[in-house]
Amino acid sequence: MNINYIFSFVLLTSSSILISIGYYAWKRDKRYVSLSLIPVIIYSLGYAFEILCTNIEGVNFWIKVEYIGIPFLGVAWIWVMFNFNGYKDYLKRRH
Repeated sequence: MNINYIFSFVLLTSSSILISIGYYAWKRDKRYVSLSLIPVIIYSLGYAFEILCTNIEGVNFWIKVEYIGIPFLGVAWIWVMFNFNGYKDYLKRRH
């Protein structure tokens, strides 16, 4: 068995767990948690499929998918931090 299949399986499993955590958080009105998991899910799914690709065109496509999630990771984590610590007032548009 190729090691890439094992790595991809681990990433796909963790992505499915993150999707279920996001769904559970959405149902419990913790929308900031579920929305902050979306960039992580996009990145991990893109990387899992990038590992499985055998040609360079497929790898380039999945790298582009990964880079959709990367810019939003920091913003999402800061948003979670503000919500978790009770500084929701700083998330207004004027700040």
